[in-house]
Amino acid sequence: MSKLGGTMLKIIILCTLAASIFNGLFYFLVSFFLLKRIKNLIKKSVVTFEKLQHLKKED
Repeated sequence: MSKLGGTMLKIIILCTLAASIFNGLFYFLVSFFLLKRIKNLIKKSVVTFEKLQHLKKED
């Protein structure tokens, strides 16, 4: 019985480790993707802001 309990414990620990690793990878990928999206949005807003500034200078 104790041997079975030991293997169960090992399986539980391995599953927990695997889950935490996948969780970390998932959050890393999501945050990386969001950072790229946010950077692109900031670039677009800066470009439109500069266009507006040029339009104001012409008036």
